[in-house]
Amino acid sequence: MIRDVVRALLVLVVLAVGCEIIAVHRGRQAPRPQPQSVAYQPPAWQPVARPPAWQPAQWPQAAAAEPGPIRRVAKEFVDLAEATIGVIR
Repeated sequence: MIRDVVRALLVLVVLAVGCEIIAVHRGRQAPRPQPQSVAYQPPAWQPVARPPAWQPAQWPQAAAAEPGPIRRVAKEFVDLAEATIGVIR
């Protein structure tokens, strides 16, 4: 029986503390929302993001003087076609 009385008292204490916490928090005002129209400005120590400065690709000069494999194959194919046309004539 003593155990039941102690449990009932503990329940009452927990309910009283819970009601007190709820009463204290009810009196608080909700935080005001930040205005959305204000633009974000990074702190002074944070660098400002700038778009990268793109530069055109630099082709090596040696590649311009020496044709690539596709150009060599195309040149040989054109030579073969001209030779074939010459034989037919």
